[in-house]
Amino acid sequence: MKKSLLALAASAALLVGLLQAAQAAPQRTLALRKGECGLPTTRPLWIDFGDGSVPFWELFAQPGLVSAAANFRYPPQIRARGGNTIYFDLNFHRRLGSPGTPKPLDEVLDSANRLFYYAAASSGCSRPWIALNELFGASLPTPWSQTNTVYRANVLAFIKVLAGHGAHVFLLLNSNPYTADEAGDWWREAAKYTDFVREVYFPAPLISAQGPVLGNRTLRQAFREGVLDLTSIGIPVTKVGLFLGFQTEKGNGGREGLEKLPWFRTIKWQALAARQVANELKFATVWSWGWGEWGGGSVDPDKPAAACVYLWARNHTLCKGPQAAGAGFNTSMTEGQIDLPRGVQCVVAGARLPDNSIRRLVSITKDRQVAYSAIFERTVESRYAGVSESDISALERAVVATRFHGSNSAYRAALAKAGASVALARGILGNELRRAIIES
Repeated sequence: MKKSLLALAASAALLVGLLQAAQAAPQRTLALRKGECGLPTTRPLWIDFGDGSVPFWELFAQPGLVSAAANFRYPPQIRARGGNTIYFDLNFHRRLGSPGTPKPLDEVLDSANRLFYYAAASSGCSRPWIALNELFGASLPTPWSQTNTVYRANVLAFIKVLAGHGAHVFLLLNSNPYTADEAGDWWREAAKYTDFVREVYFPAPLISAQGPVLGNRTLRQAFREGVLDLTSIGIPVTKVGLFLGFQTEKGNGGREGLEKLPWFRTIKWQALAARQVANELKFATVWSWGWGEWGGGSVDPDKPAAACVYLWARNHTLCKGPQAAGAGFNTSMTEGQIDLPRGVQCVVAGARLPDNSIRRLVSITKDRQVAYSAIFERTVESRYAGVSESDISALERAVVATRFHGSNSAYRAALAKAGASVALARGILGNELRRAIIES
């Protein structure tokens, strides 16, 4: 027992040291660049593909909305109606080639320069936002082939040119990025010059069949993973976005032949799930795709109503979604959603995890996710191991005796320096005891 207490005391003292280090560490900024091209500064910023291939592009040309568009015809009309525009480059693959057949570097650099000035003119902005559709081979593992190595180097050179001119660049990713080994270095280097937008698409019949609870949970989990794939290797969450897909071509995710009303319902769920995860993780942008028509399966008479439902789910003032959807549309904004009492982050088997507990720990960790994880761990472990106040007091005395030469004042001074209260420290010691009991 004495050895156990000494080990726990050492662990607890180490934790105090970690808290001190965390207190001294600089906080990461979460501020999105503001004022560029007159774009809204809200987070997440919702951006919709709304160029001339979208027959109902006027639906997105509203004050406060942002359309991703190209050419010189439609962006000025969108802005004249009060909307905002960014430049959406559908020809990125032609500019860069592919991982198997990359373009020569001189052609890549020339294309980057020409794209910047074209995008600036189209956007009516000297520092345009440019979306590049899309990186090929994001999931290719290392070691890369010689041609893919050249392709990735060219992509890096391309976005450097755009960023060097003052553009805000967004690189779209249509698959899970491979980030291990030296590939992770490439992603971190690219993040200096571009944001990343993960395309996370679903076959609507699958989500519809799961029902509101499981369907929304599937959406939220996939959205979280799409963001965390990048942030887990050190890319700031402010440089990550999500792309939602509402396309109607078979085999591409999206409608996939689902009946009208169930499809509209899954569109509503995607909007709500994206907002929920954006509130949790604080990523920067949410994009929508699939509204354009280029013939074949992309032509769908229900697309205007689907777009209206999507806008309505984001903000009821943007469109009359229920009216566009028609009779029988489920208008509930709470079905399948996380519904917790005010001030409660989550509930575990009836035990509430309050926000204020997380906030108290954030004062030390300087990172909400770290604090949340610690409090969540305590909540879960408490179900499996009970710890009495006398047990905590015994461990506290052992910490003071072994690490602070028996001086309570030195112990309290160390806590104060770390920004911790005695009560918070006792909570940490309780965590250590519970963990020891569970491990044994």
